[in-house]
Amino acid sequence: MESLFKLGVIFSVIDKITGPANKIAQSVANLDKNMQKAKGVVEFGQRIAVSAAFLEGSAQKMRGQIGKMVEPVAVVNDRLAALSTVTTSTMGSIDKSMELTGQRAMEWEKLHREVADKYIDTTSLALQ
Repeated sequence: MESLFKLGVIFSVIDKITGPANKIAQSVANLDKNMQKAKGVVEFGQRIAVSAAFLEGSAQKMRGQIGKMVEPVAVVNDRLAALSTVTTSTMGSIDKSMELTGQRAMEWEKLHREVADKYIDTTSLALQ
């Protein structure tokens, strides 16, 4: 009888231990799953960071190229502003004269970028 009682106590202790032990095992398994998910999120974040770096490099190159395209127009416009202070109307109005001079300067700029300033300077001298 005493053996049965001891056996009953042993089973009772085992039942009381296995429940929490199973919960601990489940928690460890869940923790492992969560760690795998977190690792995936970290790797995804790293890929995004690399992509963002490439995107920033591309954006800088594009800004540089756009700047190269816009620079000649800005230079001609700056030079035309100076010219407009000394020019006289030869096309019926100063605006028409300046527009035609600007168009001609941009045509020259397309063909010979360095020549555009000289063309505007020459026009400016001729009108003084």
